[in-house]
Amino acid sequence: MLKTVGNFDALSEATVRKAQQEAEQILERAKRVAERDLEKARDQAERIKKARTEQTKARLALEKKQTHSRIRLEARKKRMTWIEERIEAIFREALLRLAALPRDEAYQKILKRSVLEGIALLNKERVRVVLNEKDRPLFDRKFRNALSGDSRHPVALILSEEIHHASGGAIVRSEDGRVAFDNTFEARLARMKDGLRGEVAEAIF
Repeated sequence: MLKTVGNFDALSEATVRKAQQEAEQILERAKRVAERDLEKARDQAERIKKARTEQTKARLALEKKQTHSRIRLEARKKRMTWIEERIEAIFREALLRLAALPRDEAYQKILKRSVLEGIALLNKERVRVVLNEKDRPLFDRKFRNALSGDSRHPVALILSEEIHHASGGAIVRSEDGRVAFDNTFEARLARMKDGLRGEVAEAIF
């Protein structure tokens, strides 16, 4: 009986030890799994943090680039506005000076050139010349003969009854009025201004 009891106690102790060992092994495995899961969670958190940091850096870089682009564009617009104002002021002054020119020999050369350019452009045998009220008296026989002599091809010149209201220069029309070239001071300056504005825009932008 005592032997049986002893065997039972030994078996019980062995069972308890085995259970303890298994429990310790389970706890150890659980601990390792928990540590591994914790490490994974830390790695994932670090990746998320890094990704967010990179996204923030990328967003800030984009915002910085956009800000710089906006500042450059605004600066260009301001420069273009200033240049446009200067161009307008210069051409207004030029027009005032041209309008104030005395109708002397020097002016007649300017008017003659204005008409000749229209004649060359239209390339017609007969043209009508439109002048303002001040310049009409200059269009006499001597002036017409000088124009005919300097023209690249024979041309009949007719002083139109029409009067333009520009400050100077001429409008040259075909006899039927279907084709015309406006070579008044205002038109010439406008063409020059458009060309200058284009050159400035290319230089700035």
